[in-house]
Amino acid sequence: MASVTADSRTEAGKLTAQLAGRLHLRHGMKKPLEVTYHQVDKVPGLDDLIREQADRLERFCQDLMHCHVALERVGHGNHVDYSVRIDVTVPPHKELVVTRSAGHSNPKEALGPLVRDAFQTMQRRITDFTERRSAH
Repeated sequence: MASVTADSRTEAGKLTAQLAGRLHLRHGMKKPLEVTYHQVDKVPGLDDLIREQADRLERFCQDLMHCHVALERVGHGNHVDYSVRIDVTVPPHKELVVTRSAGHSNPKEALGPLVRDAFQTMQRRITDFTERRSAH
């Protein structure tokens, strides 16, 4: 039987803290909303915007299983693109994906509109999917 030491509890605490920075659990969705940042510093208020937009998706499909939002900065120097990718899983394990990107020098100005646009497109995809699913 393995013994639990202070070191193992500390390591588990560090791992939990690292995961807490990536995962945002929500009550309504069967699985968590996951937000990841790749080469992008967190923008104040962006996590709240993403959470609000993800909550709105559930109005169109109450049985969403998972939502992953990835924010990424691509490029360097004078040419930088910011990208938002939303992956949503709906029953029966169907994945819907939306990607939006734009060139911009300021992530605060680029990411908010990209997130809104990507979620609006995802809302239309979910609506289309649920309508097709209910027609069968």
